[in-house]
Amino acid sequence: MVATWVAADKRRWLAWAIGVNLALGALLYHYHDLAHALGLQPTRKTDPYARVTGYRALGQAVKRLLAAHPDARLMGDDRKTFASLLYYARPLSREAVYLNPARHIDDHYALTADVAQRPQGRFILVTRKRSREELERWFAEVRPLEHLHVRTHPDAALDYQAWWVRDFLGYLASPEAPAALE
Repeated sequence: MVATWVAADKRRWLAWAIGVNLALGALLYHYHDLAHALGLQPTRKTDPYARVTGYRALGQAVKRLLAAHPDARLMGDDRKTFASLLYYARPLSREAVYLNPARHIDDHYALTADVAQRPQGRFILVTRKRSREELERWFAEVRPLEHLHVRTHPDAALDYQAWWVRDFLGYLASPEAPAALE
């Protein structure tokens, strides 16, 4: 019965559906402005943009580190963060390399930018998950630079550690490396 009723007045339903989609799209697009106008503070759970918030500020902090170390190249170990830093830290991120101790080729950067392809030199590694002990097995020299903390919401933040590392030695001592590579 409902299908017959909708089919009888297709144009009106199409116009209504397009209108509702445009209104919802406008609300979503202007979410932060509307929340601010209404005096609401978005949280990590209520912000539809929470997953991508904060990477511009992180990229600017990394760009500052790269400018302070002009002989160093950017290095990342997480696809999402690496892609964001390549964009937001440009043009200083042009010659970036990717740390891939698991040696899984599951994204573009693991295939094309592996540090093993260009191991010599100085790098600024931005990571959430690497310890000093782990890095000392892979690099000739390791120095912590700074903790990068970007508050994204009252209840959330991006936390990364920046390391200055020199001369990649290889993945052989990595617990993540497949046994065939050891």
